[in-house]
Amino acid sequence: MKLQVQQPELTLGVAEATIRIPEIVVYEHIDYGGIEFRTNLNIIYIGDRLNDKVSSFIVVSGKWQFYKDKDFKQPLGRVFGPGYYRWVEDVGIPNDEISSFKCVAF
Repeated sequence: MKLQVQQPELTLGVAEATIRIPEIVVYEHIDYGGIEFRTNLNIIYIGDRLNDKVSSFIVVSGKWQFYKDKDFKQPLGRVFGPGYYRWVEDVGIPNDEISSFKCVAF
């Protein structure tokens, strides 16, 4: 099955006249190793290559929620804001169970 995405809503601050875009990077292995996938899109299904294989991630901007199943079913852990997360199990997500994720706030 191919990677499936959903366009997130972009925020345009009228006073600032700037566009803020959420961004996240997920990794196949602990400590940001293996396959790397960087996106600013909501991922309905992460694709066969990374499905149930994410072990670490970096939230560059926005607030993100992970899900056990495709189509944003069964939330995993809490909502994550900007930061480095070297091991999913350290933050309450079982290793190798993420199938989808989306930006839920900015």
